[in-house]
Amino acid sequence: MIKKILLVLFLVNVNILPNVTAREIGKDYIRGDIGYSFNKFVSDKNNNRLNGANYEIGIGATLSKKIRTDMVLQINSSKKNANKIITATDYNNIITQYLDNPTSTNDSVQYNSKLKHKQIGVIFNIYYDFDTTNVVEPYVFGGLGYRRSSIEENGTFLITNKTTNKKESVLNNIKSKNLNSLVYQIGAGLGYEIHKDVYLDLNYKWSNTTGTYKSKTTDKITVSRTMNRPKSQHAIMIGIRIVLTGVGKS
Repeated sequence: MIKKILLVLFLVNVNILPNVTAREIGKDYIRGDIGYSFNKFVSDKNNNRLNGANYEIGIGATLSKKIRTDMVLQINSSKKNANKIITATDYNNIITQYLDNPTSTNDSVQYNSKLKHKQIGVIFNIYYDFDTTNVVEPYVFGGLGYRRSSIEENGTFLITNKTTNKKESVLNNIKSKNLNSLVYQIGAGLGYEIHKDVYLDLNYKWSNTTGTYKSKTTDKITVSRTMNRPKSQHAIMIGIRIVLTGVGKS
């Protein structure tokens, strides 16, 4: 993905694409974006990723031909249905607490869960727009801000005692405390002027946060793999950037 983006940036800068009029300087702008993301977690041994939607809305200022900045509200909601590997400790706790025959070695345990990850934050970005006169304008950016997030797991243990043929269904609900953290990101993108002062943006970004999730409530057996530190988030975004005519420097 990154190699493809860099290739497009190179083609633009060597003037393979046609020329257009450069955008105005010193204007404020508003922007809105929607995209797709996935989150990875540090201790996720099964490499499960939570996929979801990203939404952004913000306001910014074009400082020069090459530099602009904005402040953005970010919202992310990711979900996944997942099966968990039951550890020996979890298994023993289950059959001891919920089965009539806790010494049985013939029990079948399956765990199904729904994971939900929510994030909301504010981030300040600074962009470097490559000074070209091409129809597509490449840019790179970095950002720093604040993010509030939480993760929740609603799971069910499906237990079958093969000796007695007795079946048990045990709920397991885990919710983290809200995590307030620092968020930082980097990315690259392309802007295309579809109309005077109106740009279509396409970009990729990588972000990360500080801190570790801590469990808020636990019902029944805890599968601790859920509550750990988010490792990274990857997102592909598309949006509209509108320069506010008459606002800012002329």
